[in-house]
Amino acid sequence: MFWLDMYLGYKVQNLNCVAVMRAIRDLEADEPHSGVRAATQFEKPPLKGLWHKHHYSAQSLATNVINGLGKNGLAKLASEIIDSAPNTVITEQMCNELACRAVFETLAQRSSGGKLTGEWLIFAKSEGVNRYLSLGFHAPRDQDQVLYDRIMKHCVDDFPDLHKWII
Repeated sequence: MFWLDMYLGYKVQNLNCVAVMRAIRDLEADEPHSGVRAATQFEKPPLKGLWHKHHYSAQSLATNVINGLGKNGLAKLASEIIDSAPNTVITEQMCNELACRAVFETLAQRSSGGKLTGEWLIFAKSEGVNRYLSLGFHAPRDQDQVLYDRIMKHCVDDFPDLHKWII
């Protein structure tokens, strides 16, 4: 199912397959620092026992900038760049600096902190080997159940011990 998800993601949603494969490469190399969140185990049912690793691509840029700036980050940055005096003329240069700093500084901070986020690859650890099952996407509240149902329906033939990996 992992390969089907890759194919459909590429064809239908413009998935960056290189980013997914880079995340796998990092996992297989014991995760050298890439700026992306480290792999973590799902803590709640129904996926408890399985793992997920974020992969970062341009589709996640806006989410990372918004998360990085937080509630007041953009206003704080704007007050550093734009004089708050009543008759201040906002110039093109000010706007460019605000836009550049909001994006580039925020992404650099998230990357250096290992906090870049994106969609997921879902895998199990078994006998010292990563078993790649599916791709996951941030979506509706019941997404974990949808992912679980898909994995249980389509991966058991390839991984007969799958039920042992899910707690």
